[in-house]
Amino acid sequence: MNIYRDGLYVFTFVPDGTLILQIQHVLKTNYSVTIRDAVLGEIYFEPSETLFNVWMYNTTLSQFPPSLLVLRNLQRLDLRLSLLRQLNLGQLKRLYALEELNVASNRITTVTIDEERLCCSRLQFLNLEGNWLVRFDFGLVFHLPALSGLFIGYNKLETLITTLDQAYAKAHHFCSWKRFYQSVGAPRPSCRDYFARLEHISLVKNSLKMLNMSTFGGMNKLQELDVAFNPIRQVIVDELKMPLSLNVSSLKGSRGYRHDLWPSVLKVKN
Repeated sequence: MNIYRDGLYVFTFVPDGTLILQIQHVLKTNYSVTIRDAVLGEIYFEPSETLFNVWMYNTTLSQFPPSLLVLRNLQRLDLRLSLLRQLNLGQLKRLYALEELNVASNRITTVTIDEERLCCSRLQFLNLEGNWLVRFDFGLVFHLPALSGLFIGYNKLETLITTLDQAYAKAHHFCSWKRFYQSVGAPRPSCRDYFARLEHISLVKNSLKMLNMSTFGGMNKLQELDVAFNPIRQVIVDELKMPLSLNVSSLKGSRGYRHDLWPSVLKVKN
């Protein structure tokens, strides 16, 4: 199936039952493509400088379409409600302009990244909600300079960790800016801060029973941590490893947004 339209800014099509979808003869003006509620075998994009948004949701795609990598100026990619089972952020390394990635409501069980971490320097929002994740390592995203929102709610998360790749961090001049934010008049570090702009993390409605706040200790800009509707029984607070901008008393409990965590679950380390 070849599609050619000139002069349109946005077009939508529903290729139900199409085995191969090929998008050719790209438009001269900025445009978006939406594919929804479709049984798809394969999809191919030709190189385009003007395709900014791709939404493909509720499809039978089970893996990341490699031909997306020819869309150099793609800013928003939506692959929700499909059959993806894993996400390798390294596959996105040629999407230099990507700002938003939505892979919610798939079947993703693992999120990985290549050792080179050549990915997503402009990515601002990553949505992994409604997948099958049991464990998540925030160390996968510490190097993303623009990431401000990370959404991992409605999974099956039981374990959260932050593993920093020290070799990569040293080679690319990463360090913590915590002292800079804590001390008035402290010199601005010459290195790059971990999680430089990460302000919001959603972990709503998972299976978290224990929350160790040191997991988020390197996130100096973190202001909102949504843990509502989790069966949390213990929150370990280390005053030396806390996110600087986060108020623990604002965390919500298993009964939702009208109920704070019980003070009895807090375990403070001095």
